[in-house]
Amino acid sequence: MLRIAICDTNEYQNLLKEYISKDTDIEDDYELECFDSVLELKDRVEASDFSFDILFLMIRDNGADSIAFARMLRERRYDIDVFFLADNYDYMEEAFRCRAFNYMLKPVSYIKFAYEMKQYLNEKSTYQKETLNVAIQGKEHHLPINTILYFTSDVRKIGAFFLNDDKQVWFYGKLDELQAKLDRYGFVRCHQSFLINGHRIEGIDGDEVITSDGHFPISRKYASEVKNKWEIIKKKLYSNAFNSMTQDAVSYADSMDDTKTSAITGQYNCVPIKYGMITGIRGNNRNTVYRLYDDEEIVMGRDSKHTEITVSVKMVSRKHCIVRFDAEEQSYYIMDLSTNGTFINGVAVIEKNVWVKAARGSVIWLANQDYAFMFL
Repeated sequence: MLRIAICDTNEYQNLLKEYISKDTDIEDDYELECFDSVLELKDRVEASDFSFDILFLMIRDNGADSIAFARMLRERRYDIDVFFLADNYDYMEEAFRCRAFNYMLKPVSYIKFAYEMKQYLNEKSTYQKETLNVAIQGKEHHLPINTILYFTSDVRKIGAFFLNDDKQVWFYGKLDELQAKLDRYGFVRCHQSFLINGHRIEGIDGDEVITSDGHFPISRKYASEVKNKWEIIKKKLYSNAFNSMTQDAVSYADSMDDTKTSAITGQYNCVPIKYGMITGIRGNNRNTVYRLYDDEEIVMGRDSKHTEITVSVKMVSRKHCIVRFDAEEQSYYIMDLSTNGTFINGVAVIEKNVWVKAARGSVIWLANQDYAFMFL
């Protein structure tokens, strides 16, 4: 179930509710609640009654209340994705420092909304970093949910088996209770003894579920549920979503006003994050944000065929540099590959073909200060 909160004017509450109701990528199984002010949100947090997956949060007037609330969520370790809704780009920098998933400029068209939600749902499915916390011999262990292929039960214990790994973890529990807890993550019960990661199902053959790592039996009790969930999974896997997303992306890009700018502001006390973000602060990539997951590498440079972040100027090399994010260290690593150099914090060019560590908040230049990015 997707839990959605909207904090905005009545006009935008109604508009987003309409968009959500007709967005085919958002399944019918969701809960939605609306708030008129940030103060209402704070009251819910203080009452320990704030549990949402997505928050659409308005920025109006000076933006201080919304930014402060987003900071509070991060400081209190809330695992929630925030979409800011604003009239201009003035608070974009602050918003992404608060780990915003996106910063949407009003007016928000349905094309914009549907495209951003498609991106969100795809990334949530692909890069899910939530963990299942279990007790083993008196110690708490954190099992990354996205890496688990299936769970199986044996009397009073449950075994977790991992993707492409012989590793298995056993702990005390009931599969029925685990099923209820993991339903929102797409796990499918196919048998009294098996709970499978639905994102890893490749097909159904008669009374078996087929995954890349093996086959699992389907019992009569769960046959209907398995088939219904498989239809939903197939729709996501094999629909023409990619073509639709590409067309929407073009429309979305065309609708953006690249004359707007954002203020570069001071740092605030950073809290732990599960993925890195790179934002353009000068040059053609200004106000563009790129997400970077744990140990994932992205290439920056002039050649759009071989780079994830493209800077189309002659001073920048075809492959200028590589960047990766280390979630455990909460830091970035950058390797220069260029002719004209990559500078960090405006001080010195970094050594070529060597990984150099950079703290969150660092600014890098590609060739010169006209093409700058910040690691958030």
